[in-house]
Amino acid sequence: MIQFLAERSMAFRGSANHATIGDPKNGNLLGLEELLAKFDPVMAEHLSKVSSNMISDQYLSNTIQDELIELMGHKIVSEIVVNLQEEKYYSLILDCTPDVSHQEQLTVILRFVDIKKVVVKEHFVGFVNILDSFFWCFLD
Repeated sequence: MIQFLAERSMAFRGSANHATIGDPKNGNLLGLEELLAKFDPVMAEHLSKVSSNMISDQYLSNTIQDELIELMGHKIVSEIVVNLQEEKYYSLILDCTPDVSHQEQLTVILRFVDIKKVVVKEHFVGFVNILDSFFWCFLD
């Protein structure tokens, strides 16, 4: 489920801050687990125990979801770097822009040519918070 959501760039959580099983706003990850529980008796039993607070370690919390997202992100970036190291032609694209809270962010994008398929691949790697945008104006 985690890989499914990550590959499609879909949000894990819904609009509820502390989503629970059965809440229609609990997000894609819990929603998929509820769907799976309709066809898998083991998952149905687990979600039933979670809903009735029979088990406390259930690995469905926002904290665990954040950790899973971070781990998946690191794995994806590692795979991109491995692919980049195999290629001869590549570029690094950097661009600064403020986010909604006016924090300056550096966008990091890697672009390289896959020689075997003769295709250009471009991957967003992440954001880096910048303390001062003055330094970056010399890179333009």
